[in-house]
Amino acid sequence: MGVSRFGRLRVEFDSEHDSNRNRDLTEAVMSNIEGEHLWCPVDLVIHVIGSRWTIPIVRYLRGGAKRPSELAKLLSGISPKTLTQRLRELEKWGLVQREAFQEIPPRVTYSLTDRGTDLVYVMEALRDLGESWQRNLDIQVPAAIKEQCSHCFDYIKDDGSNCEQSAAAAPEQLP
Repeated sequence: MGVSRFGRLRVEFDSEHDSNRNRDLTEAVMSNIEGEHLWCPVDLVIHVIGSRWTIPIVRYLRGGAKRPSELAKLLSGISPKTLTQRLRELEKWGLVQREAFQEIPPRVTYSLTDRGTDLVYVMEALRDLGESWQRNLDIQVPAAIKEQCSHCFDYIKDDGSNCEQSAAAAPEQLP
């Protein structure tokens, strides 16, 4: 057992199923690393989260499990093919978990794993850094633009849904 940098307790795999899943994930990661400069920890994270849709997907999954159709409605402009590819990629990297229900009609949901939740803390740190840079560079962000920001947690309730009241109050927070 160990503690991650984000303060969450890491439990070693103790069941055969978890051990096999970890081994499969490691093999998938290693096949992605070959030929790329991903031995650097920063490059690895940038490689995994660098896609246009990763941060918005994680942002919406932060509020709980979602069906692909729900994500498609929240992520205006994403094609079904791109959403499916991105969700599969995030699942392969261990950021999201896919749960298929044996029902008619079939139903699938995606949710964040512990590794995906770790990314939320990184996103919050990036938001804080960006806000600091905006203040230091005296960048005034119009309220209408701030409301459209798909990466800013100031406009998201704890359950991950949009919070219009916070967005309306945000212009007062600008320097």
